[in-house]
Amino acid sequence: MNAINLNFLLILVVGSAFAFDSYLPNARHPDVPDKCYLKVTGDFVEFGETLKPIGTERCAQYTCRDDFVFLVNQCSRYMVPENCEVLARDSSQAYPDCCPKLRCVDENGNVDIRNTSG
Repeated sequence: MNAINLNFLLILVVGSAFAFDSYLPNARHPDVPDKCYLKVTGDFVEFGETLKPIGTERCAQYTCRDDFVFLVNQCSRYMVPENCEVLARDSSQAYPDCCPKLRCVDENGNVDIRNTSG
C-alpha cells in the first residue's frame, strides 16, 4: 500500500469515529431534591459536575444538568479497517481510557494502537 492510500485510510478511520452522546432524563431521587442521581452507581452528582464511574457496564461520563438530566458521553463509534482488530475495553479505567482500542498493523509489520474515544 503506498503512502497516499495509507494516508487516505487513516483519514477515513479518524473521520469515521465520532463522539456518541446521549441523555439520561429524570435523574432524581426523592430524598435528595437538589442533585442528580445516577441509579447505576448510586451516586449523587451536583449540577454541572461530571462523574466517570469505573467498572460499570457502560464506558461513559455523566454530566449533571440543572434540569435533572445527565449528558452521557460514551465511546465513539468507529469502522475497523482490514489491517486492524478491536482490543477489548478496559473496565478498570475511567472514560475515555476504558474505550476499546484498535490494534493496526501496516504492510511493514509495524503495530499502531489507536484510541476510539472522541
